[in-house]
Amino acid sequence: MKLLLFSLRPHLYKHRKLLFWGTVFTLISNWFSIYPAQVVRHAFDFVGELLKTSKQMEGFSQKSVVTDALFYVLPFFGLFIVVLALIRGYFLYLVRQTLIVMSRKIEYEQKNQLFKAMLGYSQNQIRAMKTGDLMARIGEDVANVRMFVGPGIMYSLNTLTLFGMIIVTMVYVNPELTFYSVLPLPLLTISIYYVHSIIVRKSDEKQKQIGVVSSFVQESFSGIRLIKAFAREKEMEKKFGELSNAYKTKALDLIRVDALFMPLIVLLIGISTILTIWIGSEKVIAGTITIGNIAEFVIYINLLIWPVAALGWVTSLTNKAVSGQKRINEALNTFSEIQYPENESQSPKTGDIAVEFYNVNFTYPDTGVHAIKDLSAKIEKGKIYAIVGRTGSGKTTLLQLMMRVIQPQTGIIELFGRPLESYTRQELKQTFAYVPQDVFLFSDTIAANIAFGKENINHEMLENAARFAHVYDDIVHFPDKFDVKIGERGVTLSGGQKQRVSIARAYVVDADIFVMDDSLSAVDTKTEEEIFSNLRSKLDKNKTIVIVTHRITTAQRCDEIIVVEGGKVVETGTHDELVSRKGPYFEFYTRQQLESQVYS
Repeated sequence: MKLLLFSLRPHLYKHRKLLFWGTVFTLISNWFSIYPAQVVRHAFDFVGELLKTSKQMEGFSQKSVVTDALFYVLPFFGLFIVVLALIRGYFLYLVRQTLIVMSRKIEYEQKNQLFKAMLGYSQNQIRAMKTGDLMARIGEDVANVRMFVGPGIMYSLNTLTLFGMIIVTMVYVNPELTFYSVLPLPLLTISIYYVHSIIVRKSDEKQKQIGVVSSFVQESFSGIRLIKAFAREKEMEKKFGELSNAYKTKALDLIRVDALFMPLIVLLIGISTILTIWIGSEKVIAGTITIGNIAEFVIYINLLIWPVAALGWVTSLTNKAVSGQKRINEALNTFSEIQYPENESQSPKTGDIAVEFYNVNFTYPDTGVHAIKDLSAKIEKGKIYAIVGRTGSGKTTLLQLMMRVIQPQTGIIELFGRPLESYTRQELKQTFAYVPQDVFLFSDTIAANIAFGKENINHEMLENAARFAHVYDDIVHFPDKFDVKIGERGVTLSGGQKQRVSIARAYVVDADIFVMDDSLSAVDTKTEEEIFSNLRSKLDKNKTIVIVTHRITTAQRCDEIIVVEGGKVVETGTHDELVSRKGPYFEFYTRQQLESQVYS
């Protein structure tokens, strides 16, 4: 609880005016809650006195005056209670407009803080986390904290103030009757807490099953092409039925327990009401209280139903919020292992070497794989480089180190004569344009996906980028052209189209170094030639191009080839030079030549 309140202190202090006025409005609304009970007491006592007087005046002409007074006074009491209820309703509205609004503002602030923090995580940190866990923190955990800050605080204030005001009033009327009236309430609180804890547990189980069903549905529709290609519709339908049946079972379990909630409250409140009337009747006979006091106590007992019931619910909210805030704090206090300088360096980008590696080592912390081993290499400015090697040789890791997506454990990397660590995040963004191996497109238009890496892009720039990536002819044949929606992860596009849209997205960045990580694997040879021709003709001569590839035909077109094996650079040179050496590259080249002859 201390952790929760300490972490929320900045937010609560920021919205202290809403919290203050929410407390004030709660006190006022509660006063208007208990005052009608006193009006009812006066009404009962007044009516009782009138009836007593009427009985005493039996046979006298003035009896009709007393009877008429009864019909005039009762509507007045009724109207007065209605007015009090309307006033209370207005202040309850103000309570929600302060405390609930405050909770929504805090929810908004926490979600933005979390999203900003998560965007700053390094790739290794993201790899070590599950996407579902990140989503749960920014969704469910923040929602749990909001429920405490809003309804939790609101009902806690309401419970404390209303309970205190009612008990003080009841004790003032008759302490002994008060004791018997509230005797079942502790048992009610314990019972409700127990039942509610079961409800919370079963509700969590149901919510987790909803997540399982939702994930299955999402994955199924994302891979719908594969499902249809293998004709697995029946199997997927059966699996969905099993998951849905598990959800139905958990939902029914929750409903069975939830059905105990209100009957339990009604039973214990009924016992409290019976005790109030029983003991109260003895007090009336003894002349220590009036019938109006019994009616007043019955109203008080019923007013205490929700505050007492809310104790278990608020306790459950608090426990969930403490757990949620702990996870939120963990996310906010997780800092990226890669730290960027705040101010740009004044040193210019000079020299003919674009990137240089000095004895660089990198091991993936989550798997322990030593991907890069004492690697040294240089990439000259204004040339096209191919990086080739077997699967798992460290090619993609090399690119990620170069762009500082990951940080080497040892060694130095220089970018245009400056240490890579001296570049701000914005400088690196302007230095590199990246086409990833695993193409990711957003569920948006083609225009939005191409323009993702650059602000204030016009339609002419979009068209130029599409022509550069040789995807323009495909786009103009779509019904909405550049405004066509491509679905989740670009599901409506072919593999080659997605790769070319990704190339167009990198082109508009107009960076110093153009990086392609095996991003021509899904295009045909003719299209690859045209894209490569564009790389040579349309990119500035001062631009450096680095291409990871498995195709010898691509490597042949490059100015320099870097051969990586086992996390080390084993060969560098032109295609002809490397073939003449008959080393690892020659084996790679020979194997592809044989494969092309076999499959041709």
